[in-house]
Amino acid sequence: MRPAPHVPEVPEAQGVATPPMSATPRRRARTGTGEDEALRGYWRLVGRHYRWNVGVNALQGATALFSMALFMPETVLTAYMTTLTDSKLLIGLPWALSLFYWSFSALFYTRKIESCRQRMGVTQALSAPTRLAFTLMAASAWVAGYGPVVAIVVFFIGEALLTLTGGGAAVSWQDLLGRVFPPSKRGWAFGMREGFGHLSGFCGTAFMLWYLKGRGHDPQSYMWPFTVGAIVYWLSLVALWMTREPRWPYEAPKLPPRRQYYADMFSVLRTNANFRTYVVVKCLIASTAIFNFGLFVPYAIEHFGVSQAFAAGVFSAIALAGRICAAPIAGRLADRKGLKVPLLTGLTLVAGLLCVGLSLEYFAA
Repeated sequence: MRPAPHVPEVPEAQGVATPPMSATPRRRARTGTGEDEALRGYWRLVGRHYRWNVGVNALQGATALFSMALFMPETVLTAYMTTLTDSKLLIGLPWALSLFYWSFSALFYTRKIESCRQRMGVTQALSAPTRLAFTLMAASAWVAGYGPVVAIVVFFIGEALLTLTGGGAAVSWQDLLGRVFPPSKRGWAFGMREGFGHLSGFCGTAFMLWYLKGRGHDPQSYMWPFTVGAIVYWLSLVALWMTREPRWPYEAPKLPPRRQYYADMFSVLRTNANFRTYVVVKCLIASTAIFNFGLFVPYAIEHFGVSQAFAAGVFSAIALAGRICAAPIAGRLADRKGLKVPLLTGLTLVAGLLCVGLSLEYFAA
């Protein structure tokens, strides 16, 4: 069987949403060749497994987003860090790093992902280290009894592992879903996942609020919420394994040498001024995040006497509700006005909220 021609991808880490590789050959399905018949047979198998894959994808979303609610960086992790240190740098760092988790490291995994004929195996391999990262974060609460320095070191080892591997796991997972859902039905599949996922996320925040209620300002108060989150996140991998991926009809493409591959990828930054500006702005936002929303929760705890339970539970629920409300609005704006409008609207709202944050001291006086 002749291998499919190589079609370079722009990875999600560069901020551009592109169709999975599996969608590319589909556009050639009307040429009437024998290979196109094989591809049509592939999509018939995908349609046969559609209901099953929608179900396990919804299950995977419910378990994964339940766990993410227990590790929400802008609320839970920043509140947790206040129990270990007074350093504003360390307290805000989890939120800043979270903006790189699922994107930055994708640059270093795209070649490996493209070289695999099937997506399931590489997705499983890249997803395991991300689960280990959250397990290390949970372990930091267990070892806090040996001193805050030990807990901080273990915690940021987990953060570093997640930053180095999360992007690869995210891109391979997205490509896998592109292989197992028909293009005309992907919206419904993702909608089901997000619906069940956000519902379970609220359950996670409720559990966090219930467990921390009445507990003191102690890092070991987070032992069991973090442990439950890590265990459930590992269980979400089981749902991922249950996904049915038919055998892809093309051989893996022959890729250029590694040096040339990455040189071609980074040449986009040199040749595309708009994209270069977008990347620079995104990096600026991420690099300054440590001193904006990452400090809202610690400020509330320190100056307004907000409890750990309220900060980690209620604030997380509010943040989750904000995401649920903002997503369809931003999507509608993007459909009508283009992607630039919701991006600028979001930045304007962020600037306004930061101004509110700067004025809190005045109103509290």
